[in-house]
Amino acid sequence: MATRNIKYIVIHCTATDPQTKVEAIQNYWRNNLGWKSPGYHYIIQADGTVLQLADE
Repeated sequence: MATRNIKYIVIHCTATDPQTKVEAIQNYWRNNLGWKSPGYHYIIQADGTVLQLADE
């Protein structure tokens, strides 16, 4: 597998209610935006749990 040089890490807010389920966010990406893959690599839930949505 090829390696890559990561120069930047971007932290972005979903601008959703903190209690919004990750599944609802993913459904929005799929159904409203037409994205085939997740919009973020990770989501940090309100309780601090980190969920990985995509490979790095």
